Amino acid sequence: MKIVKSAARTLQLFSLFAEERRPLTLSELGAGVGAPPSSCHELVQTLIELGFLLVLDDGKRYYPSRRLLNTANRINEFNPIKEKVHLELRRIRDATGESIVVGMLEGKEVVYMDVFEGSHTIRYNASVGDLKPLHASALGKALLASLQPAARERLIKALPLTRFTDRTLTRIRDLENSIKQGLSDGYFVSRGERNSDVMGIAIPMELRGKTLAIGIIGPLGRIERNLDSYVQALRLVIERLKSN
Repeated sequence: MKIVKSAARTLQLFSLFAEERRPLTLSELGAGVGAPPSSCHELVQTLIELGFLLVLDDGKRYYPSRRLLNTANRINEFNPIKEKVHLELRRIRDATGESIVVGMLEGKEVVYMDVFEGSHTIRYNASVGDLKPLHASALGKALLASLQPAARERLIKALPLTRFTDRTLTRIRDLENSIKQGLSDGYFVSRGERNSDVMGIAIPMELRGKTLAIGIIGPLGRIERNLDSYVQALRLVIERLKSN
């Protein structure tokens, strides 16, 4: 499939803001998306004219405008996948008290499509649109496992495998073994691999031609204690979604 370079750079630019979580200069944007200064300048000026980027007071730094958020929220509000999944997300959230997340593969990351925060005082907090590393999240491993072996191997080799904690899987062999274990168990786990005190479990599924991963995420100790019942709850939700 031919990639339209200008479209790819626009999406990479907004992903860069999501990763950095701060205003960026033109040179930082160019380096981040791999664009020469002239091309990056034209892209930034276009997004400013369309109202999707703001120029900050110093005139040297840029940040996405609220128009981008409003546009994304309107799109997400009428997401057909979201309608079908919402009821089941609430059901499993209410049954476990934990935060429930639905994610999809986006490049080399997981993007959160929907989030229902748990009812516990101490819980996992996340937002729709958050991007998470594939190698250090249960949803990421579940989505990697859903790929054909050759495609999975190529993607794993392209991942940066950044270390976040002393439990992060930073070797290809370790990540592949974790995915193999998940395929054998029927669910995928991340124990303190992105945040040292957080654990996630996830299972992939196909819905309307899209591959999703549904996960339960919370404090490591509590998820570990309830692992069997939480896995069963996830399986029941996925069975109901598939049967609808």
